[in-house]
Amino acid sequence: MTILLLCGYRERDEAEEKALFHTHLDDQIRNLRGLGFNVICVLAGAHADDQLRFCRRITETELVFDTSDNPNLASNLKAGLAGTDGAGCFALPVEVPCPSREAFTILREVWRTRGFHTETNIYQLVSDEGAPSHYGFPLLITRSGNTLIKEMPGFRSLLDTRLKYLQLGESEHAGLASLEFPL
Repeated sequence: MTILLLCGYRERDEAEEKALFHTHLDDQIRNLRGLGFNVICVLAGAHADDQLRFCRRITETELVFDTSDNPNLASNLKAGLAGTDGAGCFALPVEVPCPSREAFTILREVWRTRGFHTETNIYQLVSDEGAPSHYGFPLLITRSGNTLIKEMPGFRSLLDTRLKYLQLGESEHAGLASLEFPL
């Protein structure tokens, strides 16, 4: 399965921050590839060249460029989806720590059991306290979400009311995490 690693939605100016970012990007790619994902890195802005030069593992990914004037998470997501075949995929901002295999398994298995042709556009895990797990990520973008977002004019926010989210409680689906499903 594919994961969109959203890397191009904010500017980085400080040399120290850039160095930490490149190390973190390499770690994220290694972790996601270790989980069996095909990784698409979405790059944008003035720092895309730095990412290409200084991130060793970026050569292990597919690259997509967000060419919007003011890139943000939504524009990165839309650009990344253009690099997919229209199937469901995961999305994760590069700064968010890599979620566990169990988190990905829960999302994918609930999507599988509810039907690949669901009207829900995005699946998201939430903790028992109601707060999104891992800052609300990863997101599982369904086929219908993939199509809708790619065709949606004026898409500038992940909170766009045209999107239909299904938020899943971690504890109620915890048994699924012990199952072995290929990602």
